Amino acid sequence: MSTICITCTGGIKNTGKSYKEKPFGYDKGLYLVPLNADDGTRNFLDLNASDMDAELLGKLNNTDPSKRWYLLDDLQDVTSITGDATFETSATDERSNVRNGIKNYDMMIWDATHKYYKQLRGGPCVDFGIVRLDECGNMLGETNADQSEFYPREVRRASYNDKYVDRLPGATSKIHINFDFARSTNDAFQVMLSSDSFPDLNPYLVRSMLDVKFDITVDSATELTVKASFLFGSLNQEIPALGLETQDTNFDIVASVTGISVGSPSGIATTGTDGTYTFTIPAVTSATVYDFDYFKAATAERENGFEGVPVTFIAQ
Repeated sequence: MSTICITCTGGIKNTGKSYKEKPFGYDKGLYLVPLNADDGTRNFLDLNASDMDAELLGKLNNTDPSKRWYLLDDLQDVTSITGDATFETSATDERSNVRNGIKNYDMMIWDATHKYYKQLRGGPCVDFGIVRLDECGNMLGETNADQSEFYPREVRRASYNDKYVDRLPGATSKIHINFDFARSTNDAFQVMLSSDSFPDLNPYLVRSMLDVKFDITVDSATELTVKASFLFGSLNQEIPALGLETQDTNFDIVASVTGISVGSPSGIATTGTDGTYTFTIPAVTSATVYDFDYFKAATAERENGFEGVPVTFIAQ
């Protein structure tokens, strides 16, 4: 990230324009990105990756939440305006610029539900930044000196504000989010990463991960009845998770105390009720607590990855 401090070289930079360059478009989405992972490393997109599609999908579907990128799409009414500068004015009305204003970011998510608002309320609980996305899938962020790493623009976390706006006769429900960028960032050092950098996917058309909730009934030593649903839906009318594979290696049965895996289910059968399945599981130890883990990465655009909400069961 470049400094916001301006140095004077005793000259004027050339002011010719390149008319082949197009500016970043209108904001339609953004990635929320933790600035640092739990292991202390910075989060960035490797611009020298041999497969840029896999590099981006790997960010959206990282098994480590602190290294994951989180997409907010279909943004509406986005504005990003820099506040007025602070001046000192002399007795003769001559002004000196004391400090430039801070840039703000303001956005709406339309047709929002209360349950989706719960996912966003309060903002990220870590220091974070954003990578902006325009309607063409171009990305706007920052790079290091040799332009090999692409970073989010840092947000001043304390400035994050959100609110839910109820539906009215002439207006839909909305989530309104507003925050400031960190003073250490500046528009002059934002760079656009073209959607053409990604051969087979569009960065705006990829999807974030969905949480899947599992309610487990232990039927026998090797059989579970599992109700799978998403976090969305009305009370007692959760949206069922359909289409779990007959043998899904994305599941893992792990002893809670030892952390030792006994493997994936050997079979998954539908029951005739949407979202309810019969799982045949490997041999487990009676009266032992097991974690029921699930993680399935997306492999293409317009496809969600899935992550199971932590849940345990006691083996018979």
